[in-house]
Amino acid sequence: MPGPLLQLNVEIDKLNSQRVVREIPGDFSLTVKVKGDFRPADKSTNLKSVS
Repeated sequence: MPGPLLQLNVEIDKLNSQRVVREIPGDFSLTVKVKGDFRPADKSTNLKSVS
């Protein structure tokens, strides 16, 4: 049985996602590629949504 929906979303005050924050020594960079078919729809009805 899957657990509850976990999110890290300050806009809807839902901050129950797992996360680890710690310092890591050194100089590094991170590259992230987000891939998908993103199609804007109608304007959000969520009052806390970013426009």
